[in-house]
Amino acid sequence: VSDSSKIYFLSINPNQINNICEINTDNVVRASIICSWNANSQYFAVGSENNLIFIYEIRKDLPILFYRIQAQNVNECYIRLMKFCPVNPSLLVWTEELNTSFYLQFLDLSNMARKTYKSEYN
Repeated sequence: VSDSSKIYFLSINPNQINNICEINTDNVVRASIICSWNANSQYFAVGSENNLIFIYEIRKDLPILFYRIQAQNVNECYIRLMKFCPVNPSLLVWTEELNTSFYLQFLDLSNMARKTYKSEYN
């Protein structure tokens, strides 16, 4: 969690913390609130408070894709949870809170198929 426009990758050992690399998002991602690695460490996803989800292929500095969440005001939508599926490493799942509604989003990176489900409980 940071108010920086950079994403930092750290190696943490009992006696030392090393900065492995950093990705500059050019002030597009602000106040990142959630992130997730997939099971084979090929993809890394970052969700932000400004309605964006970036998915990185870790061998590249630039995101391979990003989604802008459909909110009229960037202060209306927040990503609350983000996780890659442990069985299918190309499947990303996240929850969104938009105003007083909650949504469950599925994105399959193998074919870019996306499904949205609205919660019946608010």
